[in-house]
Amino acid sequence: MVFSFYSKILNALKEGGQYIECDYMLEKQEDEDLYFSENKRIRKEYGIKDGEFYHYDTPCTISNQIDMFLKAGFNNAKMNWRVGNTTIIVAQK
Repeated sequence: MVFSFYSKILNALKEGGQYIECDYMLEKQEDEDLYFSENKRIRKEYGIKDGEFYHYDTPCTISNQIDMFLKAGFNNAKMNWRVGNTTIIVAQK
């Protein structure tokens, strides 16, 4: 699902084009795991079915975010800026 989103972005870019993503990102895998498990717990507790819209921010680690870009087909992706947990990654086609 996420890969298809980034694949669509990749396909929309011209050769050599860049996609810039700015988001809240984490450094530790255990923090990412905590957010994803908390989302799952809340959905179960309130009976929110899979596919039903419920917004709960589940930030990824910087390395997992970069890996998603590469798996989608970007040639490279690199963190270019970070203040606190706000992070900018530039991915190139």
